[in-house]
Amino acid sequence: MNANEINAKQSATKAITVKRSEWNETAKRLECSGWYYIGTPTATGKTIYRRGNSEIEIIIEDEQPAPEFSELSHAAQCLDIYLHNTREIYERYTVPAIKEAARRMRLYGVNIPANVAIDYTITGDAMDAARALVVKYDHLHPTASDCTAAFVGYDDYIMESATFEVENA
Repeated sequence: MNANEINAKQSATKAITVKRSEWNETAKRLECSGWYYIGTPTATGKTIYRRGNSEIEIIIEDEQPAPEFSELSHAAQCLDIYLHNTREIYERYTVPAIKEAARRMRLYGVNIPANVAIDYTITGDAMDAARALVVKYDHLHPTASDCTAAFVGYDDYIMESATFEVENA
């Protein structure tokens, strides 16, 4: 191999596909290994990391679309209702999550992956508050799958709202 072939091989972009739920852990591992986030080109929607002459494209794989409300279990429907319609949860958790997602979209580009834009500490707290209301008022104990199903729709709502806020600001 000559020097040009070596440089071409080193500068080749590698692609990695990760599930949306694994994105945060993947990003942390890359950054700890010396890779630097350089952006998300809007044309591709892929996240790019660079180290030296090498680049990695991270392709976020959506796991499942949000289920329709009628497809949710009764406990998940209750969670969904509390997440979207309880004023205290909305003002305390949802609004800050939308604002933070919109801020990150403005900073990094509108087409960044949802799990990069959303602060999961805030939304996790919202889910905990909704779960407590379901137990208290509906006398149901949501399972992990109930929470996941309701969270997918909540996550989509936050991203949709943040995108609207960015596009119409």
